Amino acid sequence: MEDVGLYVHIPFCTSKCNYCDFVSFPYAMVKHQSTEYFQALKTEMELIRENFGALAVNTVYFGGGTPSLVSESFIDYVLSYIRRYFYVKEGIEISIEANPETVTLNKFKAYADMGINRVSLGVQTDSEDCLIEMSRHHSWNDVIYAVECAREAGFTNLGVDLIYGLPGQYLEQWENTLHKVLEQKPEHMSLYGLKLSQETAWGRLAQAGPLTFPDEDQQADMYLATQEIVRSAGLEQYEISNYAKPGFESRHNLIYWRGQHYLGIGVSAASYYNKYRWSNYRLLPQYIAGLKNRSWPREEMLTLSKREEMAETIIMGLRLIKEGVSISAFEERFGVSMHQIYEKEIVSLAEAGLIEEKDGHLLLTKQARLLANEVFREFI
Repeated sequence: MEDVGLYVHIPFCTSKCNYCDFVSFPYAMVKHQSTEYFQALKTEMELIRENFGALAVNTVYFGGGTPSLVSESFIDYVLSYIRRYFYVKEGIEISIEANPETVTLNKFKAYADMGINRVSLGVQTDSEDCLIEMSRHHSWNDVIYAVECAREAGFTNLGVDLIYGLPGQYLEQWENTLHKVLEQKPEHMSLYGLKLSQETAWGRLAQAGPLTFPDEDQQADMYLATQEIVRSAGLEQYEISNYAKPGFESRHNLIYWRGQHYLGIGVSAASYYNKYRWSNYRLLPQYIAGLKNRSWPREEMLTLSKREEMAETIIMGLRLIKEGVSISAFEERFGVSMHQIYEKEIVSLAEAGLIEEKDGHLLLTKQARLLANEVFREFI
């Protein structure tokens, strides 16, 4: 059985951001449950060991929420049990998401001491007004301080997350944001166009009319400008929304895009393992209570058909700009030629200039990156 990536969901935040639809809870309201939550994470890992044996793990990713909000002793507690219940590969990538206002030099030093070697910093924008409107709690000075502390603590793999398409944002403003962030010399950048869910505060406001966002054409201009600016700073685009210096691609996220196995622990966390896909309970009390009884906290579980696995393999793989989907690896995995299953779709998309075959790989063309979702729909 292949190695797995391990995702650990830390669902606690200072407050809910106005654009966020992830499962998270204001820490002040649920802090009294935090010890029970981390004990539940330990129990879930025990159940994984009992059901699947000692799996080899080559990436660990602490996501949220805001993992850097909780005491570093909680993170260390989880890592100690990961090392007990899994076989941790040498050279493992261990990432943690952090918000700039929640970190200090001592916290970064503690992360480094416990084996964390990659930080993903949630910056989102440099605009003070927009940060307030987003319900973020940091300033640009906090970002500079966080980067300085991470570097002083010895981190040489630092990622930054940004969002474009924010209310009132225009192209020149976004370009200035990119230049300011690139001055901090991150090794990795995740740059996402804003996608609003109706369940978020901004989603509800947008429906009512008070908020105006850049339209699709303006977002497309921002996306195209991003490619030029970031590339000129020495970061290569390796996925539709992700850029890295060579060798600093997110190994954990590559697991998702390559259709490999991953396990998610924690409330709402998703897993894909041995043809099964499942997600955990979304309610914190339900998740904790279930694990107190040593029952698996699965909310739903699906068995993927071969056709569904093939479609996902192509859709996720096409997100990888230079790697794409290996035609030979597809055939080796599924025992059937990609062309045999998807000949009509491949021919049609190739004639439209949206995909191409190169060195045995199926790839999106450059002009298709803005139309990726329309390409993906062809394989569903």
